[in-house]
Amino acid sequence: MRALDKMPERSSFPALFRSLENAAILDTLCDVFVRHKDLYRDLLEQAWRTADSRHEAVIAGILAAMKQQV
Repeated sequence: MRALDKMPERSSFPALFRSLENAAILDTLCDVFVRHKDLYRDLLEQAWRTADSRHEAVIAGILAAMKQQV
């Protein structure tokens, strides 16, 4: 996870998105998305449209946190 955070790129999104299933790293993953909000926001918004209900709740929380960050 640290490697993806240090070298974020859009191609890492599928791996990060799959990681939403891992409760042990969920908080860290959310922080990565928020820190790199300009890189991932549109991808999360797109994923939210087709996500299952569990992912929808997590993505909604991440997007809300992205909006709160300055």
